[in-house]
Amino acid sequence: MQQIDFVNAPGGAGKTYGATDDMKARVVRGEKIILVQLLNRLICETVETTFTRLGIDPSHVTEISERTRLNGGITKAVIDHINNAVEGRGEILVITHAAFVRLAETYASFRDGWTEIIDEALDVQEAFSFKLPDTHAFVTEHLEITRSTDPSYWAIGKKIGSRKLDDIARNRGGDEVYERMQPFASAVVSKHRIVYVQAARYNALITEADVHGVPRRLDAFSVLNPSVLKGWRQVIVMAANFTDTLMYLLWSRMFAKHVVFRDITSTFSLRYTEHGNGHLLDIDFAYDGRWSKTFANKEIAGDAAGRTHRDAFVDAVLERVGDQPIAVLANNGHVGVEKCFVGGVRLPPFAHGLNTFQHLDAAVLLLAANPKPDLIAFLKHIADLSDDEVFTAFHQQVIYQGALRISLRDPDSMTRKTLYVPDRSTAEYLHILFPGSRLHRLELGLPEHAVRQSQTGRPKIYASGPDRQRAYRERQDYEKAVRLERELRLKLVNGCGIADRDVAQATLIAETMEETLNIADTTIDCEKFHGTYFDADLHE
Repeated sequence: MQQIDFVNAPGGAGKTYGATDDMKARVVRGEKIILVQLLNRLICETVETTFTRLGIDPSHVTEISERTRLNGGITKAVIDHINNAVEGRGEILVITHAAFVRLAETYASFRDGWTEIIDEALDVQEAFSFKLPDTHAFVTEHLEITRSTDPSYWAIGKKIGSRKLDDIARNRGGDEVYERMQPFASAVVSKHRIVYVQAARYNALITEADVHGVPRRLDAFSVLNPSVLKGWRQVIVMAANFTDTLMYLLWSRMFAKHVVFRDITSTFSLRYTEHGNGHLLDIDFAYDGRWSKTFANKEIAGDAAGRTHRDAFVDAVLERVGDQPIAVLANNGHVGVEKCFVGGVRLPPFAHGLNTFQHLDAAVLLLAANPKPDLIAFLKHIADLSDDEVFTAFHQQVIYQGALRISLRDPDSMTRKTLYVPDRSTAEYLHILFPGSRLHRLELGLPEHAVRQSQTGRPKIYASGPDRQRAYRERQDYEKAVRLERELRLKLVNGCGIADRDVAQATLIAETMEETLNIADTTIDCEKFHGTYFDADLHE
């Protein structure tokens, strides 16, 4: 059973600082760590600011990124560094998510000598779509169906003996056609990815059959296998709301027999485990339905100015903020929207961990990060995800990270803060994460039917934000208690040590267990057997 440890702390709680303290102690003990961060600019902030403040000796730090390898060759440089590392010398190697995944997919040596600390959840899925009604054979004749028991999605792999997809994945000649197919080919040839195709469309494509309502397309989806993290000395993932991420949701459901997650949040030195400044936060929303690019760009029927829903929302926020400085999070295609505000400052679309916007007390969060319908259908089918879980993993997590770029991230800041989000669902999600915050409807001056557009997904379960918040906390407490009991049972069966704080509970549990009595009576060498547990049943 593969174990992945995680630190599930709110944004701004100091996960990177806590990890740095942990790494500092490990380096003194002669341990080797790979710190994996999402962005190059975040690596820069960590190496030049966080490490310096906490007294990390620069001679024990190696950064391999676009900053230090201007001419590329990052993966080779990482492999060379690991191969030539001095045994017994503590050190920290800092690389990006992308570099780590490439390393992990191609390199298997010396893993047991390194601890992985991954800052933010890995991106574990990818979608591909190619319209190839006439030219599909140059790819499909090198593919084979490896599993077809599911009538909706078939697993595929490269055909035995064929090297075509390997050539496309490498694309050493810089071929432009290969470049278009390169990510798909790389996923197919990877040992750590499972690639699925939409069965009806793939069958129509390879048989060149005209089926009414079924386009002849290569629509594929890849899922990163947790085996990519297997073999390292220890793997720790640090992420805000980790149990809401696709990494956790997909892996805990699709690979429940092979991987177990362990919450080690309590072992990290953090500033807080829950946002304590919610009483300073107002959250304004406008629409009852979910926010999407399609809805945002839709013209409002009967609006004299011919505005879109995004225009109406921006206009309403403008009336509220005036010339107040404000952070603006928007899709890349919405160029220049920050200039609508006198004090508008554009946030990068994915601003995880950045601390350079904390002088601002307000943010308008216009970005829509919903996946395409085909991907939503795949995730719901393959891992039994709900609409709410998909919306949270893709959209609401990004909005939360954007919200935490402003002074809301600083627990010592006592100024009032305001978040402007288009939809009620996201406003309520933020309201849960910031206890004590206040929800308000932002009046747009539009007819009621325009702001109360139809809501997709499950019917509303909770009557109010506080009810939803209470249910969320109860579910978290329940899951934590169940996982602790199962972990203690596992330790009792496997003969592992019990922490002092858990001895009393473990003693009570042991009195109800038959497994330990059976182990005591058997003549079998129990060291060759190990118990395990699964927590997929906790996700309803």
